[in-house]
Amino acid sequence: MTAVFLSLLVKSSLVAGLALSAVWLLRGRSPAERVTLLRAAVVLLVVVPVIALTGPDLTIWLTAASAPSPAETFILPLTGGEPGVAPSSTMPAWSTWLALAWGAGGAVLLARFGLGVLTLARWTRAGDVVSDPAWTAPLARLAGASAPRLLATGRIAAPLSWGAPPGVVLIGADQLKQPRDAEAVLAHELAHIRRQDWLFLALSRVAVALFWFNPLVWLLQAELCRLSEEAADADALRHVEPEAYARTLLGLAADFTPVAATGMTGPARSLAKRITRVMTNRRPASPRPVVMIVAVGALLGVATPLAAVELSVRHRPVAPAAPTVPYAALAPMIVTQTVVAPPPAPPPPPAPPAHPAHPAPPAPPAPPAPPEAPAWQGEEHRTAVAAARQAAAQARVTAREARVHAAEARTMARANANLSRQAERSAAHARVLAEHAAHARANADEMRAQAGRQLAEARVRMREGAEQMVEGARDMREEARKLRDPAYRAEQIARARERGQTVTDRELLDAIPKMESGADRMEEGAARMREQAADPG
Repeated sequence: MTAVFLSLLVKSSLVAGLALSAVWLLRGRSPAERVTLLRAAVVLLVVVPVIALTGPDLTIWLTAASAPSPAETFILPLTGGEPGVAPSSTMPAWSTWLALAWGAGGAVLLARFGLGVLTLARWTRAGDVVSDPAWTAPLARLAGASAPRLLATGRIAAPLSWGAPPGVVLIGADQLKQPRDAEAVLAHELAHIRRQDWLFLALSRVAVALFWFNPLVWLLQAELCRLSEEAADADALRHVEPEAYARTLLGLAADFTPVAATGMTGPARSLAKRITRVMTNRRPASPRPVVMIVAVGALLGVATPLAAVELSVRHRPVAPAAPTVPYAALAPMIVTQTVVAPPPAPPPPPAPPAHPAHPAPPAPPAPPAPPEAPAWQGEEHRTAVAAARQAAAQARVTAREARVHAAEARTMARANANLSRQAERSAAHARVLAEHAAHARANADEMRAQAGRQLAEARVRMREGAEQMVEGARDMREEARKLRDPAYRAEQIARARERGQTVTDRELLDAIPKMESGADRMEEGAARMREQAADPG
């Protein structure tokens, strides 16, 4: 489990680090192009476990000296009972706790996102369909036939969109009363839907749940959200004037960041930068598909093989000792021989009786019968022979087992040699990974330095944006002053009729106090931007 955890940490760090570094190197490109690169990284992070399970076998084996056990075993001292038997108790290994903590963290994040989706679904069911022409007319003009559902609810503080295309756009009840903001709001949210930002937001939440222990993955998700908002702003500015769009953002200044949706305002701390970027309205770099295709291809080409590499520990088994043959079984059987005393000499024949005639010669004596072996000596001999045969059979079995163990020892020796070579290759891969990590740290240091420079540049832009907002406020006051002239109003009505829009004299008169109020808010926003630009923190 430890090897799996470390492998996922290294893989996710390399994927996220390479993607963030590439986005930083391509910072001169448009936000939409950089978002494409981050989306590829998010998809790759989500499929890293799938590649590891179903991809080619690129396992790097690390050799250990002894076989591991799945749990820590503690042998308790003997307090009695049968000798030589030790009771043991098993406790879960620390890698088990690590796996439980990893799964719990991912489950909490996925549950949080799931609750967010359920909340959005509940708001959608309870929302009211917007029928105001001031909102439906811009929606039809901007979305065409693939218009999303436009609903109003009092549960939200700023507009948001969610769901797969055609999706759903939710606006607040207070926002419904501001029809002048309809075109800017709908242009921004329709940009999110067209770009399918919500689907990749969901994928990024899954990636964070899988690799919640890696801060680089969190940073990747935050950068994806930030650049997605910038890309939606750039798309919306093709339909809305920058001054009107900045005025809408300023009027929606609220720290409303839904968990499972793409909101228009986002975090309040980034709103000033977005307004500054809108007011400066720099011309984006011309699209270069070849550059982005090469960047995405390089990311996939480097990160995909790394996702298939696995680090695993192979424990070298210890060769069992050859069985010891008892000495008594191999000792030759000694057969003792009983020495039998020779039979006693026969008694001398009796003297022949005296006879006057010639006596007959005596008959030769009969040879003595051979001594018979005792019965106990034959039984002992048979027992000794049987024992010797049994010892010889056992010796042959022991010799065969010894040959088998010798063959196993030669096989394990060859396996250990292979493992040693694999360990050398693993060490080389580890050195390469360490070099990549060093490059990633160097890139991170450079990114921090670049962030400091960008912060200083942002303060300058904020001051410039504040001045432009003040100038815009003056223009709005001047426009309000001109609208008090009936001839000027008639001229504006004629121009609107040429564009296919219907504007009445009453609407223009009603717009005068709103424009003056908007100018006041823009001046207040410019003052806040000056304060933020002057704040060293």
